[in-house]
Amino acid sequence: MNKIKVGNVILGDEMPKICVSLMGKTKEEIKNQCREILDMNIDIVEWRCDFFEQILNKEEVLFMINEIKTILKDKPLIFTIRSKEEGGEIIINKNNYMEILEKISKYSNVDIIDLELKVGDKSIEKLVSLAHKNNKKVIISKHDFEKTPSKDEMLEILLYMQKLKGDIPKLAVMAKSYLDVIKLLEVTATMKENYNNSPIITISMGKKGMISRMSGEVFGSCLTFASGIKASAPGQIEAKDLKSSLEIIHKYYKNDGRDFNILLIGFMGSGKSSVSLKLSELLKMEVIDTDKYIEKKESKTVDEIFNTYGKKYFRTCETNILKKLSKNKNTIISCGGGAILKDENITIMKNQGKVVLLTAKPENIYDRVKNSTIRPLLNNNMTIEYISQLMEDRKEKYLKAADMIIETDDKSIEQICKEIIEQI
Repeated sequence: MNKIKVGNVILGDEMPKICVSLMGKTKEEIKNQCREILDMNIDIVEWRCDFFEQILNKEEVLFMINEIKTILKDKPLIFTIRSKEEGGEIIINKNNYMEILEKISKYSNVDIIDLELKVGDKSIEKLVSLAHKNNKKVIISKHDFEKTPSKDEMLEILLYMQKLKGDIPKLAVMAKSYLDVIKLLEVTATMKENYNNSPIITISMGKKGMISRMSGEVFGSCLTFASGIKASAPGQIEAKDLKSSLEIIHKYYKNDGRDFNILLIGFMGSGKSSVSLKLSELLKMEVIDTDKYIEKKESKTVDEIFNTYGKKYFRTCETNILKKLSKNKNTIISCGGGAILKDENITIMKNQGKVVLLTAKPENIYDRVKNSTIRPLLNNNMTIEYISQLMEDRKEKYLKAADMIIETDDKSIEQICKEIIEQI
């Protein structure tokens, strides 16, 4: 799924993040809850403003947001008014609801605003635009405390929320049976695999749906709500227990059985950088580009290293980085085009993981790199003929290093990644 950064928290990045809700009625109750939350190992805080006794006083609401943010420091804050019909504490008309949210969008320092789907397209479009203009993210939410709708209906709701351009669709439904839970998890997985344009939040409420609060990393829900001071919805788990459950799942799920690295090799312009980034997203593996790593370490570009210290120095840097990365596990390593020129490097690569050779025709390589000025070996030889000769000179080394070969001509990045995953 695509990732969204909110403060120092990334939603959609492996383990679901944990959110706890503030539900005090008075200013002092809310501030005391904030202080208690500080000692909890959570990621995000939600202020359920529908509990606040002065909710209709917009200035008091803004004042409380400042107080909450001051106490919570760098923890991201979600601002929520949950209507009575969706499980909230207040009956509020649409005009008052939208006026408060518009005010919060313009003048507060909250990080995310929760907006209920039922307010309608035009209101959602207006608030999403206003929130984004003021550097805030928007959750578009729908809660059904009566039932779990059909799979088709739930999928349609989540896709519609994406269409409305909110940042995070959220769907919470009541589980009357374990089959209801399975329905929601199937819809969540479908979104993850086929419609991952945004992170999503899905929750199967009630005790039967408890597993949905723990299994987000597997099925594709980016945020889970824990009971902090008290539960804000049926089936919530205490924050410390939820954290332990998430960590256990993450420990055994994140590697998907892999304790090796995937090393991408190939001529410059073969697509290693683009493929490595997409593979990292699909396999949830860390990605390291050896050229970029060397540039950072040397505080010089590859071109500058070649010009200042020479080719031999750069090849030594490549060997050193490959040795260092051999200690990594579950990492995608995008290697420089000439990393295979030393037999020592090939041995290091093959001992630490699966080596994938990406190939392309010289004509396609030329089209991809012809406008580049950061390829030291081609700077004065940018021709198809020279590229073809250099590729031929390296062919034996590439084949010696490769555990598998993937042709990239006329294929999308997604197709290339699919072939790699299937062969691994």
